[in-house]
Amino acid sequence: MIIDGGANDGSFSKGMSEIFPKARFELFEPQPACAPYLEILSQNPRFHFHRTGIGSRVCELFMATDPSGVVTGGAHIVLNQTGTSRNLVRIPCCRLDDALDLRPQQEDRAFLKLDLQGWELETLKGADGILDRIEVILCEVSFYAQAYEPSIEALVHFLDERDFSLYDIAALAARRRDNRAHQGDFLFARRDSPLMSDTAWG
Repeated sequence: MIIDGGANDGSFSKGMSEIFPKARFELFEPQPACAPYLEILSQNPRFHFHRTGIGSRVCELFMATDPSGVVTGGAHIVLNQTGTSRNLVRIPCCRLDDALDLRPQQEDRAFLKLDLQGWELETLKGADGILDRIEVILCEVSFYAQAYEPSIEALVHFLDERDFSLYDIAALAARRRDNRAHQGDFLFARRDSPLMSDTAWG
């Protein structure tokens, strides 16, 4: 099973479905502009669309979206609405532990992808139960915060306490003016995963 947190228009899951043709997909995306794409994708029984945000508790939150109503990769949670002129929509938010059932007899290996514009650690805090069944996590990270993004150290510490190690760096992005890294995609693997057993240098 592949859990796609921040599914956007479904491009990531569609690509993964070609690599893992027998996997089933749980797609979480509250951005209204993305719903038509994911509704079409979920006509395939392998794909299940959850029209909700994910976090550490059940609640409602505000999300900043593109004012023109188009799909954007920059939609994000806004905690303080005071004085903001951004286009805000109210979204439901659930815990992954409540939304998914990952009993051992159902799934032996699962992959979790989180691309939530700084909301990744909040989501992991609501997923302690299913983390026991996750083998690999692909997680967007920020090298410095613009709002509420956790530090990389905090994220690594949280996952270290739950038996995950940094496995690889999938991508890095840098700001133009000095080429300092500002965002990246980190891969974490469970320490008992077969992926961790190959430690050959070359």
